[in-house]
Amino acid sequence: MLEKLEPRERLFVIIGGILVAAALVVALGTAVRKARTGLAAEVQDARTGVQRLTELQGQIAGMQAADPLPVETQFVSNITSQLQQYSLNASTFNTLPGQTQQGQTTYGVTMTLRAVRLEDVIKFLHDVEYAQRLPAPVVENIRITRAISGREVYDVNMTISLTGTPAPQ
Repeated sequence: MLEKLEPRERLFVIIGGILVAAALVVALGTAVRKARTGLAAEVQDARTGVQRLTELQGQIAGMQAADPLPVETQFVSNITSQLQQYSLNASTFNTLPGQTQQGQTTYGVTMTLRAVRLEDVIKFLHDVEYAQRLPAPVVENIRITRAISGREVYDVNMTISLTGTPAPQ
């Protein structure tokens, strides 16, 4: 096919082919370089991640273990004393049977407070959940309804539980 072209046209076709081939080589080289740079960055991130993981592992190993779970009667005693501290009287107060799953023991209390101020309940809940005790009790569910319309008193039903590893006996 090139034999039918004039020498000048042949020169244009050959130079054009060389330019296209050079452009393909440059594009392929750029793609390979970007891929290698990306892989090198991923390898560096992975190395940094491994180093950070090793540091965190050492920190975790050095942490204090959480305090063992207090005895159920001690937990109930703490809740009742906190209720008394905020002048809250439970009309019903029931302890939940302890359950053990995967080495973790859970027990709790359900209570009903009648005609109490919401401010007192909030202070009580804050004290229960955020006091500096480990493991900390958790308010699992709470239902607040207005006791008397027109007055700022409420009826509160709640369940407070505690989960943790029991103390060795």
